[in-house]
Amino acid sequence: MKNSILALTLSLVLAIGSASADLIKNPAAGTLEAALLDGLKLIKNGKFDDWVTKYCSKEKACATSNSILSYKRFNLPSMQRRAPACLRENETALDIKDVWDQGDGSKKIFVNCEATATAIPFYLIKEGETWRFSKI
Repeated sequence: MKNSILALTLSLVLAIGSASADLIKNPAAGTLEAALLDGLKLIKNGKFDDWVTKYCSKEKACATSNSILSYKRFNLPSMQRRAPACLRENETALDIKDVWDQGDGSKKIFVNCEATATAIPFYLIKEGETWRFSKI
């Protein structure tokens, strides 16, 4: 009896956890999800200059030449190793677990990348009409 209750509880927890994730396929241009997907593809392919120009927040992350250099040397190469696991269905989709409003116009997006790991948080903020990464 005790084992069946434990098994039932575990199956409910797993069902709830998997139900909360959304596979976002081919997100519309200009959306948070499209910026995250395209930004991860640039990082995966080592196009760090393109990522900095197009998706790095000029206010929060890439405000100075030193911060840009730091991203290119440390943050982006580290994320480059993980990015392929975050991209789904031939790099057209993301498995988004949750999105939190940070209260300052920015969002914290949790992406399921590896089946045995916790979701990775990404931080994006809207600057003008464009969603940009505020930190990695």
